[in-house]
Amino acid sequence: MKIAIIMLISVLVLYLIFQAFYTARFFKKSEELIAKPVLREKIIGDTKNPEFKLLVDGDSVGAGVGSSSFETSVAGRVAEFYAGDYHVNFINNSVSGSRMATLVDRDLPKDKQDLILLIVSSNDLFHFSNLKEFKDATEKVLDKYSSNSAKLIIIGPGRVFDTGALPFFIKPVFRAKAPKYASIIAEIAKKHPNVVYVNPLNTKISRAEYGPSDASDRFHPNDEGHRFWFDLIKPHL
Repeated sequence: MKIAIIMLISVLVLYLIFQAFYTARFFKKSEELIAKPVLREKIIGDTKNPEFKLLVDGDSVGAGVGSSSFETSVAGRVAEFYAGDYHVNFINNSVSGSRMATLVDRDLPKDKQDLILLIVSSNDLFHFSNLKEFKDATEKVLDKYSSNSAKLIIIGPGRVFDTGALPFFIKPVFRAKAPKYASIIAEIAKKHPNVVYVNPLNTKISRAEYGPSDASDRFHPNDEGHRFWFDLIKPHL
C-alpha cells in the first residue's frame, strides 16, 4: 500500500514538473507573438467611395496576435469586408493583455465612428477579474464607446478552456467561470440600442471546417482561428 502511494505521488510530481515546463514553453512563444508590431492605422479601399470609419479595440485577438498578416487577422478581415463598398479609415487601438477595465481610460478618435469592434474580456476570464468590478467596467466601456459610434459590436470572452497550452485540470474552472462574464456583457449590451453582443462560448470551433486553429503558442488563434472569430462577427456587420 505504501509503495502504491509513493508511486502515485511520484507520478503526480513528475506530471506537475512536465506540465510546468510545457506551459512555460508556450508562454515564451506567446511573448514572441505578442512582440510583433500591430498595424495601427490604414486607409483601405478606393478613396472615391464613401468613407467608413472603423475602430477596433481590445486585447491580443483584436491586435491580430497569432495571425500571419493583417489580411488574415480578425481586424483585417472586418476592414476588408467593408473595403469593397467604402474606403475604410481603419484604426486599431488593441493592446495585448487588455482587460475590460483597461478600455475605460483609453483614448477614442475625435470623430464619431461608423463601427466600433471591441474584442475584450478573455483576459478578465484568464485572470479571474472580480465580477462586480468587471460589471462596473463593462457599463463604463459600453457607455463610452457606444456614444462614439453608430454601431458597436462587442465579442468575448474567448474559449480559453479549449486552448492547448493550459493544464487539463484548470480548464473546467475556466469553463465554469466563462458564462458569468458573458452574461454580464449580454445584460449591459441590451441597454444600448446600437450595441450587438457576440458570445463565442455558444459556438465550438469546428476542426473539420477550420482545421488546427491554435497559433504556435497554443493559446492565441492562428489564421484559421482568426477566421473563426470573424465568422462569428460577420452576420452582424
